[in-house]
Amino acid sequence: MKRPQIDIIKYALIATAIFTLILILVYVYRFHHGLSYNHNDFADFGSYLGSITGLLAFIGVLYTIKDSQINRQIDNERSTFYNLLGLYQHQVDTNKYTEHQIEKTGIEAFKAYAHEARSLFYAYVIYHFIKDGEKFPSELTQVSKLDEQAFLEIYTKFGVHSTTELNVLLKSRDPKYYYDTIYEIKGIIMSSKIHEMYRIIVASICNRICIEKRYQQLYKFIRNVGDYLYGQYGQYLGQYHRNIYYLLDSIQNFKYPNDYSKIFRAQLSSDELTVILFNSMSSQSTLKTISLLKKFDIFNNIIALELPISGYDTEKEIVIQTINSLFHEFIADNTKVAIIGEIWKSRAKLLRNRLFENIASVTG
Repeated sequence: MKRPQIDIIKYALIATAIFTLILILVYVYRFHHGLSYNHNDFADFGSYLGSITGLLAFIGVLYTIKDSQINRQIDNERSTFYNLLGLYQHQVDTNKYTEHQIEKTGIEAFKAYAHEARSLFYAYVIYHFIKDGEKFPSELTQVSKLDEQAFLEIYTKFGVHSTTELNVLLKSRDPKYYYDTIYEIKGIIMSSKIHEMYRIIVASICNRICIEKRYQQLYKFIRNVGDYLYGQYGQYLGQYHRNIYYLLDSIQNFKYPNDYSKIFRAQLSSDELTVILFNSMSSQSTLKTISLLKKFDIFNNIIALELPISGYDTEKEIVIQTINSLFHEFIADNTKVAIIGEIWKSRAKLLRNRLFENIASVTG
């Protein structure tokens, strides 16, 4: 890490040395016009120079103290960061995921979290694609011939034979079974041997969503997945996400926050980034959380192929742009909620005051 204050000290000393030289030249020019043969003049000159060197020494001491304080601050920040990083790593290593009575821990647990999260995201996208009666992406029917056969597993599960029949069935279902239906589709996708096919289909649908700038719809899908993950696995993932929040919140006040954020980003696996993305737009997230994630560019290394939220575009710039658009939807949504909350607080306060006034008028 660079220490610019060292350069400041160097330049300050050079400036002081030049200033001292100027003072000496001025003294010689003003009082002597050459070397004096009077020892009293040399004594006076020594006193004059002594005050200057004393000033130099004092400035040097001040800068030494300042440099020592800065070094101590840097050491303390480094120690704090690596302690927080150790806590984060502990959360990763001890996280658990249980499936079919088989317990997975650490990185394997996050692979399972991410797989379930992606499958649920695919389920939301496919459900609304079918229920809203959208046409099957032309590029898939023309190139890969993935039309009615694409959802054969889903048709079998729901006892239908086509997208049209499934559309009628989904529309006729009671809205209270909405999430149950989504979870049924998620279960099919999770256990499917053709999971990659679903990813291609979802990438095509998301491509259309992004072209039409329906980011609010995409945001709602991600928010629902994030809420599901926290509801199911909050006892493990809750501490993990809070640890990341406190780590980022701490380093933003450090002297070199970007250096530490790069070290932290290097620890995050693609599966962790997937889980963090879904949580960042859940009901548990906050505006400050979004601010920290954006400030430190946490999703810089997310792999778009594994979570095709930007459709076919896998370039980092496009993916980050899509994520920022989703963050914008989160901010707008939470700002609206905050405004509504303030309105209700004002109304409650007004009603309370009126109630007290009525009570006072009756008792008075």
